[in-house]
Amino acid sequence: MKIETKDICIIPLEVEQLGLLCESQSKLEEKLNLTPSKVELDDYQREIYQGRYELCKEYPRDYLWYTNWHIILKSENKSIGCVSFCGPINDCHEVEVTYEIDKAYEKNDYLVKALKRLWQWVFSKKVYYIQTQTLPANQGLRALFVKSGFSRLRENKDYVLFELGKPPGGMYFISTSIFYLINAIACNIFKEFKFLGMAFLTETMILLIVSYLWYRKIYKNRIRK
Repeated sequence: MKIETKDICIIPLEVEQLGLLCESQSKLEEKLNLTPSKVELDDYQREIYQGRYELCKEYPRDYLWYTNWHIILKSENKSIGCVSFCGPINDCHEVEVTYEIDKAYEKNDYLVKALKRLWQWVFSKKVYYIQTQTLPANQGLRALFVKSGFSRLRENKDYVLFELGKPPGGMYFISTSIFYLINAIACNIFKEFKFLGMAFLTETMILLIVSYLWYRKIYKNRIRK
């Protein structure tokens, strides 16, 4: 699979490709027929990628939530960075994402559009919150997060936490409940619609209960955090 816009293509590395990256970025670029970036991994990056590679092998069904998603600039046929998730969706319907973006491309609008397309895919997987963090001094990534729709959640001397939220599906139940409640009240005003009004009122109560249970499930652990 791949996420694609006019200017950008974002591809998740297959398990074997991630293993190749652990050896050398130039080997991966050669395998993908990309323009050489002349960038090689340092020991820290290699250790991180090796850990992701082991997780991909251990949980092959969830490899998309562990592997690197490489960002390819079409005009240069070049990898300008990658995005990685820190594991599958948790009980609060959250995922955490990390970025590695070439500083020369951080402010480009086409990168923002491509990332927003990726977030659409993420939200289609029953995710309601995407979180990411960076160092307080990294103004480039901070600006990129804001342009991509993220809001600052908390900040201290060590990191800044950003979050992007999807409007919860439960809002549908609440809005529908309000609609039916108004209809029920209106119908009960008119005696000839008495039974119809009672039906609306019963359905409203059911929808309100469902809404409450849904929100309690989603937000219970988030409140504790």
